Amino acid sequence: PSMQSPESQLIFSSEKFESIRSFHFPVLHGHPMEIALQQQPTDSNRGEALQGPPTILLTDKYGNPTPNVAIQVDAKRGSEEIQFISGITRKRTGYDGMASFDDLVLPLNQELRLRFKANTAGSPEIESIQFSVKDK
Repeated sequence: PSMQSPESQLIFSSEKFESIRSFHFPVLHGHPMEIALQQQPTDSNRGEALQGPPTILLTDKYGNPTPNVAIQVDAKRGSEEIQFISGITRKRTGYDGMASFDDLVLPLNQELRLRFKANTAGSPEIESIQFSVKDK
């Protein structure tokens, strides 16, 4: 489902004439095309929420934020998928196209990566840099 941004208005102005304003109109975002990590996960303590917190931005081909799209996050060690102890692993992007995963907890004392995938046709995805989960 498409979501609308706040209504926009064009203003035409000239030195010789009075400014003219258009009617207000909605601006629609395009299909989600790119996912970017706005905040990478950083080294964290085992049993605590990941530091960062990992945050993504989903945009259309013009760079406009894409709201209300489900984003799934998985933890990987090499090709092995690692289960989270707790935290919400599927969130929707906000009005600004961003989703922050601020409550993810991993059980391991090792180096991992996170993979974020949009739940849309074409499914853009991105993988984080490697980070460590250590004992306190």
